[in-house]
Amino acid sequence: MWRLLLNSPLVFIDTETTGIHPERLPWEIAMIRRDPDSTESTTVIQISPVDLSKADPFGLKVGKFYKRHYDYCPIFDLGTDTIVWDEESASESVESITRGAHLVGAVPSFDAETLDKMLRRYGRIPA
Repeated sequence: MWRLLLNSPLVFIDTETTGIHPERLPWEIAMIRRDPDSTESTTVIQISPVDLSKADPFGLKVGKFYKRHYDYCPIFDLGTDTIVWDEESASESVESITRGAHLVGAVPSFDAETLDKMLRRYGRIPA
Protein backbone atom coordinates (compact mmCIF):
# COMPACT_ATOMS: atom_id res chain seq x y z
CA MET A 1 0.00 0.00 0.00
CA TRP A 2 2.81 2.45 0.84
CA ARG A 3 4.29 1.91 -2.61
CA LEU A 4 0.96 2.88 -4.17
CA LEU A 5 0.84 6.06 -2.08
CA LEU A 6 4.43 6.95 -2.95
CA ASN A 7 3.75 6.56 -6.67
CA SER A 8 0.47 8.47 -6.69
CA PRO A 9 -0.23 12.17 -6.49
CA LEU A 10 -1.40 13.45 -3.11
CA VAL A 11 -3.78 16.35 -2.66
CA PHE A 12 -3.80 17.92 0.79
CA ILE A 13 -7.26 19.39 1.00
CA ASP A 14 -9.40 21.53 3.27
CA THR A 15 -12.85 22.89 2.59
CA GLU A 16 -14.82 25.53 4.41
CA THR A 17 -18.54 24.92 4.09
CA THR A 18 -21.91 26.37 4.99
CA GLY A 19 -22.28 23.76 7.75
CA ILE A 20 -21.93 20.05 8.38
CA HIS A 21 -25.46 19.11 7.29
CA PRO A 22 -26.04 17.09 4.08
CA GLU A 23 -27.05 20.20 2.05
CA ARG A 24 -23.81 22.02 2.89
CA LEU A 25 -22.01 23.90 0.15
CA PRO A 26 -18.32 24.67 -0.07
CA TRP A 27 -17.34 28.32 0.04
CA GLU A 28 -13.56 27.90 0.20
CA ILE A 29 -11.42 25.05 -1.11
CA ALA A 30 -7.69 24.87 -0.41
CA MET A 31 -5.58 22.27 -2.20
CA ILE A 32 -1.89 21.43 -2.35
CA ARG A 33 -1.11 18.84 -5.01
CA ARG A 34 2.14 16.95 -4.66
CA ASP A 35 3.12 14.69 -7.54
CA PRO A 36 5.53 11.74 -7.29
CA ASP A 37 8.22 13.74 -9.12
CA SER A 38 8.12 16.22 -6.20
CA THR A 39 6.38 19.01 -8.10
CA GLU A 40 3.91 20.88 -5.95
CA SER A 41 1.15 23.39 -6.65
CA THR A 42 -1.12 25.32 -4.31
CA THR A 43 -4.63 26.50 -5.15
CA VAL A 44 -7.13 28.28 -2.92
CA ILE A 45 -10.59 29.00 -4.32
CA GLN A 46 -13.33 31.10 -2.79
CA ILE A 47 -16.70 30.49 -4.36
CA SER A 48 -18.81 33.50 -5.21
CA PRO A 49 -21.70 33.86 -5.01
CA VAL A 50 -22.52 31.43 -2.20
CA ASP A 51 -26.11 30.28 -1.68
CA LEU A 52 -26.67 30.78 2.04
CA SER A 53 -30.37 29.84 2.01
CA LYS A 54 -29.63 26.48 3.71
CA ALA A 55 -26.55 27.57 5.64
CA ASP A 56 -26.06 26.76 9.30
CA PRO A 57 -25.17 29.98 11.17
CA PHE A 58 -22.95 28.06 13.59
CA GLY A 59 -21.08 26.44 10.67
CA LEU A 60 -20.47 29.84 9.12
CA LYS A 61 -19.18 31.12 12.47
CA VAL A 62 -16.72 28.21 12.86
CA GLY A 63 -15.26 28.89 9.39
CA LYS A 64 -15.23 32.66 10.03
CA PHE A 65 -17.26 33.15 6.85
CA TYR A 66 -18.23 36.77 7.47
CA LYS A 67 -14.66 37.69 8.41
CA ARG A 68 -12.97 35.85 5.51
CA HIS A 69 -15.28 35.59 2.49
CA TYR A 70 -14.55 38.06 -0.30
CA ASP A 71 -18.21 39.05 -0.79
CA TYR A 72 -18.75 39.88 2.87
CA CYS A 73 -15.34 41.18 3.88
CA PRO A 74 -13.62 42.57 0.76
CA ILE A 75 -10.84 44.12 2.86
CA PHE A 76 -9.73 40.65 4.02
CA ASP A 77 -6.41 39.81 2.36
CA LEU A 78 -7.08 36.72 0.26
CA GLY A 79 -3.41 36.24 -0.55
CA THR A 80 -1.82 35.69 -3.92
CA ASP A 81 -2.83 32.03 -4.22
CA THR A 82 -6.57 32.67 -3.81
CA ILE A 83 -8.91 32.76 -6.78
CA VAL A 84 -12.55 33.92 -6.57
CA TRP A 85 -14.67 31.83 -8.94
CA ASP A 86 -18.25 30.76 -9.40
CA GLU A 87 -19.04 27.21 -8.32
CA GLU A 88 -19.01 25.79 -11.85
CA SER A 89 -15.51 27.12 -12.56
CA ALA A 90 -14.38 25.88 -9.15
CA SER A 91 -15.72 22.41 -9.93
CA GLU A 92 -13.66 22.28 -13.12
CA SER A 93 -10.49 23.19 -11.23
CA VAL A 94 -11.18 20.77 -8.36
CA GLU A 95 -11.82 17.91 -10.77
CA SER A 96 -8.59 18.60 -12.62
CA ILE A 97 -6.42 19.01 -9.51
CA THR A 98 -7.78 15.96 -7.65
CA ARG A 99 -8.01 13.58 -10.62
CA GLY A 100 -6.13 10.38 -9.83
CA ALA A 101 -4.87 11.64 -6.48
CA HIS A 102 -5.26 10.44 -2.92
CA LEU A 103 -6.89 13.03 -0.67
CA VAL A 104 -5.18 13.88 2.59
CA GLY A 105 -6.67 16.10 5.27
CA ALA A 106 -8.04 16.39 8.77
CA VAL A 107 -11.31 14.70 7.70
CA PRO A 108 -10.86 13.89 3.99
CA SER A 109 -14.16 12.00 3.83
CA PHE A 110 -16.02 15.23 4.74
CA ASP A 111 -14.17 17.16 2.03
CA ALA A 112 -14.63 14.37 -0.53
CA GLU A 113 -18.37 14.13 0.12
CA THR A 114 -18.80 17.90 -0.12
CA LEU A 115 -16.82 18.13 -3.36
CA ASP A 116 -18.47 15.03 -4.85
CA LYS A 117 -21.84 16.78 -4.69
CA MET A 118 -20.40 19.98 -6.18
CA LEU A 119 -18.73 18.17 -9.07
CA ARG A 120 -21.85 16.16 -9.91
CA ARG A 121 -23.99 19.34 -10.01
CA TYR A 122 -21.95 20.32 -13.07
CA GLY A 123 -21.77 16.95 -14.78
CA ARG A 124 -18.33 16.04 -13.45
CA ILE A 125 -17.30 12.95 -11.57
CA PRO A 126 -14.75 12.68 -8.77
CA ALA A 127 -11.73 10.76 -9.97
